[in-house]
Amino acid sequence: MTTDSRRTEQLIRKRWAEDGYANLTPEERDYLVLWWLQTEVDTGGFGQYFFNSAGDSAAEALSARLRHRVGRRVAAAGRGRRAGAVGRRLGQAGRRLDR
Repeated sequence: MTTDSRRTEQLIRKRWAEDGYANLTPEERDYLVLWWLQTEVDTGGFGQYFFNSAGDSAAEALSARLRHRVGRRVAAAGRGRRAGAVGRRLGQAGRRLDR
């Protein structure tokens, strides 16, 4: 993680703690749901993500991923299969949440 990324994360977490999630900008909320997705999947896989409360934001993470075209960036970095898996898993969860 770069120094700029760390600083961004610190600022968003501080605002979240002080002002609450609902008062964050849409971009800040996108950052958080995508950060939680990456962190949970990296440390314990999708099972951990959906088991923990971070998975409650799966539909939001899917929307953020599509809005920011995260899958294309990941694919460009040589991790295309993983980007596809993320999209499929989040899409499945989003459909379940819509019911």
